[in-house]
Amino acid sequence: SPSAQAMILQCAVEKGADKSVIKALEGMGLKDSAYKLLKFPRLNYLAYGLNFDLFKSEKISKILKTQLKKFSEEDRCLLLSRAYELNENANGEIEYLNTLGLSFESIDDEYKESFFEYIANRKIINPELLLDLLEKMKEKEMLTKELLESTHESLLDIAKKAGDIQTMRTVISTLTLWGIEVEYGPLLLPAIGKGEKEFVKELLSRGANPNTISDTGMRPIHLACMRGDLELTK
Repeated sequence: SPSAQAMILQCAVEKGADKSVIKALEGMGLKDSAYKLLKFPRLNYLAYGLNFDLFKSEKISKILKTQLKKFSEEDRCLLLSRAYELNENANGEIEYLNTLGLSFESIDDEYKESFFEYIANRKIINPELLLDLLEKMKEKEMLTKELLESTHESLLDIAKKAGDIQTMRTVISTLTLWGIEVEYGPLLLPAIGKGEKEFVKELLSRGANPNTISDTGMRPIHLACMRGDLELTK
């Protein structure tokens, strides 16, 4: 079970597991998420607290909070980024780390830009978390044209996959405000899929290509017809 594997890992890391021990644990069928923790022994208990509910007790949380104070800023960023990358369970894990004193706000300002760039370009972040990070960067006045140019394709891709109109609007407005060129065509399909007529008109007025082809070979007009929506089809 994950809890039993966590106990084995705890013991292995505490004893300074070498490569032979790691290979042995891998041979036992150790889960990939658990196995990877051995590559970051500095995370120790804190890593287990993040990945296994067994260690989210009050007693262990106190230990984790103490351990966290000993971490370098790079390790703090690494641990927080893992929570963001969980996607489906991210909110719960981020909240848990917040209780331990680790949050985006607590990261040194000099690391916030690189943290945002890394998370955005991973393309697996929950759209709500992406918007939250974007707003926090705005509040800190830390957004730059260079940063947005290096992440704009990923930001648009996340917004497109989410199919959430608010996310797409926020990303578009942020990028255009900084003079970043946006390819609107790929956003047409999720907008049509949601039946968002006004947003579809907005995208077309901004120059979206109505003949944009999706990864599955579908064009916007195909989806509009499939929906049986005459107005969207027109």
